[in-house]
Amino acid sequence: ADAVEGGAKLDANALTVDTAKVLVERWQHIKAQALGGKHSVALLDDILDGYMLTQWKARANDVKQHGWYWEYTLVGLKIDSVVMSENNTKATVQATLQEAAQLYDRGRPDNNDAYRSTYCARYEMNFRPGSGWRISSGAVLY
Repeated sequence: ADAVEGGAKLDANALTVDTAKVLVERWQHIKAQALGGKHSVALLDDILDGYMLTQWKARANDVKQHGWYWEYTLVGLKIDSVVMSENNTKATVQATLQEAAQLYDRGRPDNNDAYRSTYCARYEMNFRPGSGWRISSGAVLY
């Protein structure tokens, strides 16, 4: 697999650092909407794929059923690396994120909570013709 630096583009499907940043920002925005007060779970289909889609839909529906919601703020994002597969249909993206979040429990406000965290995440992305790049798995590394 080849590493992609800066805005270099290997072909029409190649995922650049700039494009990876847009996708991770979009994922964070959609995550905030899916877990937020309006519980816009259907938006997850616009950025996720495979197991990660299934996992986050279940998580978002669980949050909704409990009467909870989150307010997320992406404080900072740096794409640390993008590694493409040889056929440019898969990519591994490693990123450092800074995030702040507030949990609200409509039924029991004493359960409200908040955090601010910096963490490194690895995302596996797949290119789907006609749909573009989707995140198929993600893991927090630290």
